[in-house]
Amino acid sequence: MYDFAFTAAQLALRDEIRDLVRSVPRQLVLDMDADKVEFPTEFLREAGQRGLLGCRYPRKWGGRDLRLASIWTGTNEVMAMITASEWYREHRAAVAVGATRDVEQDAAQADAVQEKVYS
Repeated sequence: MYDFAFTAAQLALRDEIRDLVRSVPRQLVLDMDADKVEFPTEFLREAGQRGLLGCRYPRKWGGRDLRLASIWTGTNEVMAMITASEWYREHRAAVAVGATRDVEQDAAQADAVQEKVYS
């Protein structure tokens, strides 16, 4: 994300949600990937305890009265975790059947000598 586009409050919310996402136990993510956990109750419970559910609701109802841009900031952090999780699931499945691609061949003229220079 572009930090310069956010207010200090939005950056603080982003950091708070990053902290939540980073606190998710690795085993929970692996269990979700393996479809052993269908609904991440533990994650949602922690989000609720941190006051991160219902952010758009008014303070008088227990929310944070946040606007859409702030909510998107938080959603982006959670989606980054989910996207990484999905990528790793697909990668592990491909490795298990030997269907990984040769990333060296992704570049045009990958076999050219100039492409193999590492410094």
